Amino acid sequence: MFVRDVAPQIGTQAARRKRRRRTSARVTALAIVAMMPAMGGSGGAFAYDAGAAEEEPVLLELERLELRFEELRRLERRLEQRSEDRARLGEVPQLDRKPEIERELRPKLVPRRRSALYPSLFETHDIVAYYGNPRSDRMGILGEQPLEQTTELLKRRAAEYAELSRETGREVLPGFHLVYATVFPDGELGRLSEALLTKWIEYALERDVLVILDHQIGRHSVERAITEMLPYLRYPNVHLAIDPEWATEVPGQEVGGVHAEEVNAAQRMIQEHLIENDLPGRRVFVVHQFHRRMIEEAHKVRSDFERVDVVHNMDGFGPPRIKLNTWNYLLRFDNLPLKGFKLFYPKSWRAGGYDDPLMTPAEVLQLEPRPVFIQYQ
Repeated sequence: MFVRDVAPQIGTQAARRKRRRRTSARVTALAIVAMMPAMGGSGGAFAYDAGAAEEEPVLLELERLELRFEELRRLERRLEQRSEDRARLGEVPQLDRKPEIERELRPKLVPRRRSALYPSLFETHDIVAYYGNPRSDRMGILGEQPLEQTTELLKRRAAEYAELSRETGREVLPGFHLVYATVFPDGELGRLSEALLTKWIEYALERDVLVILDHQIGRHSVERAITEMLPYLRYPNVHLAIDPEWATEVPGQEVGGVHAEEVNAAQRMIQEHLIENDLPGRRVFVVHQFHRRMIEEAHKVRSDFERVDVVHNMDGFGPPRIKLNTWNYLLRFDNLPLKGFKLFYPKSWRAGGYDDPLMTPAEVLQLEPRPVFIQYQ
């Protein structure tokens, strides 16, 4: 008989907000990235060498850069007021040193034990997902063309990874990574309608495509975010995600964050919902990170829930060198062995805010350990 875990006391919502403000980092204003005209932005800030220095030097460096670019931020605020498209600030300062990760300390590909009742799809499959908001052509590739064409492009990309994985015996599943709740500058949220979500989910279900619903949290709690998405787990192809970058009352001005306890509580909520509603299988739960403060005390995040596969997804755009610095930082957390890797397609309508150059599928699969979740925005 399954014995449910007892949920820890995480504290009041006000306490969570205070903790997020304390653990968030001010974003240095170096570039203006166009946003969805009627909704908040998406994606990650510039990839950050989060583990390159100890806490105090990092804070001193951020403070120094804040002073240096104060005048630039004032100029950008004036430009934002004139722009038809809302803008957000995209780049986090880089540090020179990158962490050295010992090979023997790196997590294995699939360390979870096999389960006859609730097998993990990552035992035999990887996921290649397209990210975005169907209502916007500025938040990712999902909204840049009609649904049918999007599906064709996604399956073509997934087939590239499948061909490269043929010798390993691993297969590839395509996925739609839908931004279900998009944050506004005031920390409030705009959500996809149930009708639109149902259309995408059922369309995907008929074509063997996974759907990952992503919540940007804003000024609200992780508990509320998960509660809003749980009903869609009635579809066997639906999985969930949260983006801690936007878990703040002032998105676009600071990088938000959540605590490990909140991530654990979210996994517990997913697991209990599956049990209470007699829903099948194990579900994927993606948590994005490109800055150390996006997950406070990340070493305390659990990955042993029987019904949940938590994926530690490396977010953030930039050249390969910078992305690999961030990747190496995430590898420090071997309590989160299932790793994801996010890539940003170049955009003709903006000067930056994407990967240049874009890593090839072969380069992504050469990463150690091999990511099991690959995402394109």
